[in-house]
Amino acid sequence: MAIVFRKVSSSGSDPALAVPTREPCDDRRACERVLLDFLWSLRMGEAETGAILWPSSAVLASLAAAPPASLIDVFGLCLDDLLGEIGPNGGDWRRLTLTSAVFGMALAAYNALCDRSPEDDIAISDTLTLVYSLPPAMSVADALGYHAVLRHVVNRIDGAAPHRDAILRPLVDLCPLTTILALDRIAPAPLAGLAAELLPGWTIEPVARSPWTSADIWLDAVGALADAPFIGRCVRRCWLALPRSAVACRNLGLVLEALRQHGRHREFLYAFYEAYEYFHAIRPASDPSRRHWAVLDDVARLLAAADTSAPHRALRLQQRARSRFLFFHPLLQLIISERGIPSTLNHLRDLPIAAAHYIDLTAATSRPARMDMSDIEFGEDAP
Repeated sequence: MAIVFRKVSSSGSDPALAVPTREPCDDRRACERVLLDFLWSLRMGEAETGAILWPSSAVLASLAAAPPASLIDVFGLCLDDLLGEIGPNGGDWRRLTLTSAVFGMALAAYNALCDRSPEDDIAISDTLTLVYSLPPAMSVADALGYHAVLRHVVNRIDGAAPHRDAILRPLVDLCPLTTILALDRIAPAPLAGLAAELLPGWTIEPVARSPWTSADIWLDAVGALADAPFIGRCVRRCWLALPRSAVACRNLGLVLEALRQHGRHREFLYAFYEAYEYFHAIRPASDPSRRHWAVLDDVARLLAAADTSAPHRALRLQQRARSRFLFFHPLLQLIISERGIPSTLNHLRDLPIAAAHYIDLTAATSRPARMDMSDIEFGEDAP
């Protein structure tokens, strides 16, 4: 698979890699070696970091304009690893044209994972400036390039190191592919408006200086990924493997509903729910035709417990029930809009969608809570 980097604009240093004035490192070879070792270590499953690295603007511009062959080769191996997991063979992708900002992204990821010392405040501020200057991955090729690195570091967003999260959250926000494959950890910030509509009281923490000026622009990028055959199938496989937690169900339901409202993704959505029905439906041995979904059974149990609990605990239980039910909401809306389950589907057509059990759940998760939902926030720690 050949990698081609787009030409850097000629207005001085690359605007995607512009940095503020600071005591920089002018040794290009030393900077190359650090990035080379870092990318190799990611391939081996262990991020190798040392002191925070900050090349001078001249070195950054030089790396962007003419990346060394050694750095291109190891980045190509990272990308080949990803493409091999997505499609049948990385070589089948032929030729990808990427932004040279992938090396700025790798540098920011490296600095985010470095241990912080008191004298690193300026370096962290400079790294954030770099992150804010990087272009978002709007094309499929750039999303693949960013994700080849970010998929190894997204799990380090855990709240344990504030400076690390401060860098990694806006960095991951640049790549829709990384975001939608980490929905058990991340709620997509561009969908904050829709989240508040679907679940009153749910506030997604905004990402500072996000490049996504509207949800539609972000969804255009996600839609392009969903429409790419190999990538769309990979996304669905990853979603099928998500845990059945309130956070994962809520975030996935939010993305699915956003895609439904965005339009043009009907087949992708039905393909996901068909796969979910096939792989996750519970089929009782006594009557396999009466299959059901465990996530909806969770909703029913939570609502039943809420009916017999004290008011504040009932509110928490209803919150968890609504979060899980959001996973089911897009499918329900599709079926309502089409006045039934399409007969062309292989598995969902027999789903007992009209059963009283599910109709009751729809009503129960829509009814007013015993307390005002504005009294409680939807945190990330709900199981």
